[in-house]
Amino acid sequence: MRQAAAGEATVRVVEVSSGRCVHLDEPQARREARAAAERALVRAVSELAEELGGQRLDVAGASRELAWLVRQGGVRRDEEGTLRQADYGVVAEQVVKLALPAEVLEAWAARLQAQRQRAQRWLAGKAGGTLAGWLLGLCAFVWLDRRTGGYYRLLLALGSMGFLGSGTLAAWMLLP
Repeated sequence: MRQAAAGEATVRVVEVSSGRCVHLDEPQARREARAAAERALVRAVSELAEELGGQRLDVAGASRELAWLVRQGGVRRDEEGTLRQADYGVVAEQVVKLALPAEVLEAWAARLQAQRQRAQRWLAGKAGGTLAGWLLGLCAFVWLDRRTGGYYRLLLALGSMGFLGSGTLAAWMLLP
């Protein structure tokens, strides 16, 4: 990644390469080079997101953010492919350059920060809900234990622990 001054506006250029992709078939070599360059660009976007927003994105998140960036005004995406014939097959290389103006980077940094805050609020809500559920379950256990005079205490304890544990596991696994 490098920064270049274009007139008065500062532009950040993300440049990635597929590396050499060798195949016997020319179209297949081009496809492999394009796919490798796209994977490298997604990794570069993830690294840039970590630099700007303090969080590293997974592949799906970085792909989503790359799509958002490309749709923004002023963002240029240039692709340049080279192809040469060698004794051992066709060698293809793809270079992708993504030019990001400063205002797009600022908007993206704000977007990343908002996403991070939203995720932290959601996590805090899930943790609070878990705590409230366990406290409510404990109250229900005590109430049922008193109603039965302690006769079914072991059954109630095992049942409530199983129910609360299963509910907690399901909630943390199924909720995003």
